[in-house]
Amino acid sequence: MKFSKVAIDSPHYQQMLRLRHDVLRKPLGLNLYQQDLSQEANYWHFGLFDDNAGKGQQLLACLIIVPLDKHHGLLKQMAVDPQNQGQRLGKQLIAEAEQYLTTQGMKQLELSARQQAIGFYQKLGYQPIGEPYIEVTISHQLMRKDLTL
Repeated sequence: MKFSKVAIDSPHYQQMLRLRHDVLRKPLGLNLYQQDLSQEANYWHFGLFDDNAGKGQQLLACLIIVPLDKHHGLLKQMAVDPQNQGQRLGKQLIAEAEQYLTTQGMKQLELSARQQAIGFYQKLGYQPIGEPYIEVTISHQLMRKDLTL
């Protein structure tokens, strides 16, 4: 597996868009490509790739970090390829991203977890904040983690 920061003008970014659409939006009857993606140039995009020889670099999982300020960020739109779920790729991707973020001076990360993913994020040290709310038509929970612990 190879963890990599992804440039917005790269073919890997296009793979990320497809994965995010297929995993996060299409099941809800939404279309990622109909959203305004212009702000994504200001975000940090990360992917976990299978770099087996002969296959090229196949995207297995991805996430976005929105820098809120020098020390705080927002994790958004994490997706794992359905054929590769259950292999701890999400855990690995988040660990690699958190490590990168701490080298950049980030101290705290927030995310908006879908209801069914709260337990996953809690196991990784994220704590629920406030009450659940509706986002993109389904229940979510704000969660936060101190990256300095």
